Amino acid sequence: MNTNPFIRINLLLLGLALLASCSNSKQSFGNMSFEWSSDKRSYTAIAKTKEGKEMVKVECRYVGKKPDGKLEESISRDYRYNPTDFYHYKFINLTDKTITLESVDYRFDRGQYKKVFKRKTRSDIADYMKSSVLEPKGTLERKNSWVWGKFNPDVLHKIYNAKVDGEEFLIDVHLTFKH
Repeated sequence: MNTNPFIRINLLLLGLALLASCSNSKQSFGNMSFEWSSDKRSYTAIAKTKEGKEMVKVECRYVGKKPDGKLEESISRDYRYNPTDFYHYKFINLTDKTITLESVDYRFDRGQYKKVFKRKTRSDIADYMKSSVLEPKGTLERKNSWVWGKFNPDVLHKIYNAKVDGEEFLIDVHLTFKH
């Protein structure tokens, strides 16, 4: 074994640098790859199967502290007086196959809601996205999706359970909340 102190110090520094870079990474569910914008809220992501096949592209854009235009549905929070963040996101089917969104689970990164605290069905998804079916090469869009939290910052994960030809995969939409 080489006991050169210079090599050991360099390896230790390299290990610390790698550890520091990993400590800021966001939690993710499923096989997702993210490319974050400079605002650290907007991003483009790819949802993949367990084997790594690219299935759905997610384009998520931070809108601001108030909705972009008129809300299509009423919300249970008065964003004019309480901190709330709004996002638009779009799913793009990268395949030539029909993908169904079977359900969506909600959970946060921090606090008592770190575990799934709400699940919505295909029917619920169709209500706010106009469909729960992502046609081949097609898109589905969600406007003015909103998030708030008790922690600053926190991330709401909307984890879509998707299915294509009997194979299941996850689409993890990150909505970051900051006061």
